[in-house]
Amino acid sequence: MILDRTSTVAVWIRIILIFGFFSGPVYGQQEVRKIYIHTDREAYFPGDSVWFKSYVVQHGYLDSSAINLHLNLADQQGNIVRSMLSLQRGGMSDGVFLLPSDWKQTSIYINAYVGTDKGMIERYYFKEIPIIQINDQNKNDSDSGAITVNCSLIARPEGNRFLQNKNNRLYLQTIEASEKPLLVKGTILKSDGDLLSGFQLDSSGYGVVDIPPFIGNCRIEWEVDGKRKTDILLKTELGRKIYSRDIGDTIAVYLESNLPAERTKIILTSNDRSVLIDTITIRPDRRTVIYLNRNDLDYGLLRLELRDQQDSIHSQSAHFVGGLRDIQVVPNIKWLQITRKERGKNSFRLSLPSDEEGNLSISITALEVPNDCVPNITEDIYFRPYLLRKEPVHSTHLFRNDKLQDGLIATSAWNSSSNLNFNRVQSTKDSVYYLQGQILMEGNKWGHFHKKLVDQITKNNGKGKPGGMSFGYKFPEDKVMRYKTIIPDLSGYFVVDNLIIRGTIATKLSAIEKKMMFDKFLVKYNFGPIKVDSTFFIPPLQQKFLAPQEWNESKWAYTPSSYRDKNGGIRLKEVKVDRSVQQRRIDYLEGRYAREKFKGPADAVLDPHNDRFVKALPLNFGEYARLNYTKIADSIRWDRVFVNNYEIRTNILKMEDLYDTSMDRIPYVKYFEKFKVDGSVTSVLYVYQMDPSEGDSYIGRALDEQEVEGYMREEHFKLIAYTDDLASDQFDARPTLYWNPGVKLDGSSKEMEISFFNNSNPEGFWITIQGITKSGKTIFFRDIIRASKR
Repeated sequence: MILDRTSTVAVWIRIILIFGFFSGPVYGQQEVRKIYIHTDREAYFPGDSVWFKSYVVQHGYLDSSAINLHLNLADQQGNIVRSMLSLQRGGMSDGVFLLPSDWKQTSIYINAYVGTDKGMIERYYFKEIPIIQINDQNKNDSDSGAITVNCSLIARPEGNRFLQNKNNRLYLQTIEASEKPLLVKGTILKSDGDLLSGFQLDSSGYGVVDIPPFIGNCRIEWEVDGKRKTDILLKTELGRKIYSRDIGDTIAVYLESNLPAERTKIILTSNDRSVLIDTITIRPDRRTVIYLNRNDLDYGLLRLELRDQQDSIHSQSAHFVGGLRDIQVVPNIKWLQITRKERGKNSFRLSLPSDEEGNLSISITALEVPNDCVPNITEDIYFRPYLLRKEPVHSTHLFRNDKLQDGLIATSAWNSSSNLNFNRVQSTKDSVYYLQGQILMEGNKWGHFHKKLVDQITKNNGKGKPGGMSFGYKFPEDKVMRYKTIIPDLSGYFVVDNLIIRGTIATKLSAIEKKMMFDKFLVKYNFGPIKVDSTFFIPPLQQKFLAPQEWNESKWAYTPSSYRDKNGGIRLKEVKVDRSVQQRRIDYLEGRYAREKFKGPADAVLDPHNDRFVKALPLNFGEYARLNYTKIADSIRWDRVFVNNYEIRTNILKMEDLYDTSMDRIPYVKYFEKFKVDGSVTSVLYVYQMDPSEGDSYIGRALDEQEVEGYMREEHFKLIAYTDDLASDQFDARPTLYWNPGVKLDGSSKEMEISFFNNSNPEGFWITIQGITKSGKTIFFRDIIRASKR
């Protein structure tokens, strides 16, 4: 119904869906996926481990169809330094990665996207992780440095237009460089000095001022703590604007102009869903109002856009539909114990409101760890995907009052709601990645080899025998290899089905038939998409992170390689070194083949069956020793020689037998320059020799052995628990006191009791809880607990 009035034209709209307005395929109203990554801390040192939990959301709910989460790390210029794959379950995954120890910049960037969104970079999740640089190593870098303490008053007109001779609303904000709000008051005066309005900003540093119609310009006179600041000049203009207001259960969208009547395009978008695209004539003598039923809109962001006939943007604004309680749940926290004691125990009981269930991740960090410097889950799900500039919205403060909510939403720089590429989502299926490989041979040898292979497989099938090639694989925790039979195609490609790789595996590929075992080849492995996306998405107008002054001046209690004790002295930390695959193999061989009195460190430890010469040539022990190891080949150096537990140094015939023994029977060799055996110190050669029936008669055959990386390995954050009898001199410098990415509260477990322990500097801690409920709301809670005040 259209009401014809001289002052207002009202158009009542319940639900408007526009079809056929755009040419091309129709993708429907499917919502773009949103991603959030919760990390155990919000700022790190170079070389730190970053523990994370990812949430993939679609239509407000966790997206169980998402399988592959791609994670790319890049520098501030967008150069990718590492790519990782995380396997999703139920729209979530967790893991850990290591930051480069030689990182020089003040932040590192993360892109994340689901496999089906590959190449659609405007949908990539972007996160900036601040990096704490110490020892002034970044003092002269252009991308770092302390912020100069300063403050400014920001004035944003509603609809991004300050129209002449029309009612206008100004949203005012002031912050200092450290992002702390300032108490400000002032007046708005016409150019002739007449008062238009006065204002005083609230404790959040925000305010709203309504200005009556006038012609000409105006200025803002303002002061901070009684100190007069530089006036701000505002110029009125000719133009058109769009803005909105809440009126009961409806949202009124207003269109105003002080230009001659003209048909103008209106675009309204609710999150990723198109609500209205239409053309309306806007007149200077009246205000047009479009009423939207709030219940017909999604909770979240309603973007408003006004365009002229040349499709240029005249005005933009936005409206938040709903309140904080409609999109976000605050968990219930009941503290059971808080202590100031070093390494003392703290505990609390966690639950959700009675009608909610959800998946959560919990981070608790020491008080000195920087916090509140990256967006939270509510910001990243509801706001940041649509922001033109990806600076934090700080939604933790956004809902303290309506002025702040309406002001920031209405005046922030949002992406154009007519961005069709962002709205169109084509449904495609994501699937688990399996290991793929291609066998390579010199020249055209592969075609001949493949023909022999196919002929042999055909013969074997007729006899009921397996045929093909043998693919072996072993995870780090495995003691022996497992084997599958694979059959490559005419181009040498093959896929190892049903083998999900987490972390790194050792692989071994060889021919099965003896007459084909000595044809040399190489294998090129690939895990993940065949074509890797090398494009890194940095949002337009993204500003590099500037470290606050106090970061550079702080004497940090923790770095990845050292900590400060109670006296302020710097001590090196004991770093646990992760064993390599080869070291794990040596440990396995030591446990299996070294007899008791020969266990322990040696001057040389050899793994013959992993040696390139042994793999390629049928060698005996004498030939093997002379090829590579002069210490072993020179028998004069050996005071004593043991084969298994038996000494043979004095028996010439047995020594000759050892020289002639095929290397397929010798899996382990150790050499000691000085070793105490039977009460005397001497040089010793120890050789483990298998029984002839155990040997591999095909040693020397063609093999391809590699280590292949797959999905990120499942790791568990080590939670520290102390007892009363702990040694008093033990110093704990942990920055992350507690990290748990796998909390689930549902019908079977409505609440959870959580305990954690202080480090050796118990000043207090930050607690952050984030997640997604079964009903599709975000979960967010953050608090700072200062032990001195409890």
